[in-house]
Amino acid sequence: MRLTPGRRSLPAEEVEAARTITQRGVRLIATVHGCTLPEIVNDPERRNLVGGQSNATLTDAAAERRADKRKSVALRLREPSFSTAIEVHERERWVFHPCLRTAIDGFFSGEPVRCQVLMPGRSLAAFALPDKDAFTYCLECGRLDTPCAEHLPPKPAASPAAGGRQVAGACYGCGEYGHIRMHCTAGRVGGGLNLDFRGRR
Repeated sequence: MRLTPGRRSLPAEEVEAARTITQRGVRLIATVHGCTLPEIVNDPERRNLVGGQSNATLTDAAAERRADKRKSVALRLREPSFSTAIEVHERERWVFHPCLRTAIDGFFSGEPVRCQVLMPGRSLAAFALPDKDAFTYCLECGRLDTPCAEHLPPKPAASPAAGGRQVAGACYGCGEYGHIRMHCTAGRVGGGLNLDFRGRR
């Protein structure tokens, strides 16, 4: 099953019919109005083809683990009607999402997702990076097969003093990487060594 966001429109009454057809095991190829997956996800009628949308409220601990710290988040409601999607960006430039479920979940969670940028005779690995209401595509991330330095998520800094768990390789005092608590100068004037409450190093 393949979904191709493009210029032609799939009428709203056909959305439910397409969903029913795919649930019965029939292979279906459809073209849907909207140039990108986020446009389809944000459309109240056509989002049902890609799994729908449900809002959820997270606990304080779960919200703290997210990069954006949001408590109210959108989630995919059900399985998408299609397994893959192709975005038609230009006449000779397309973006192929081999797993539509993963792409939609990545968009909602803000996580980078693997995809392929297609041009006549070429297929380039890339990452689809959620950016507000759209995807940004990075070929450098695809070449490295991991988010590049520009798109690395911020490292979680959890200090035991702030009630968090120690992250491997991070300073116990400030949560930053590259030094240990004994050499931490955060929050002190003039630097110096960090002493614990007993006066020891």
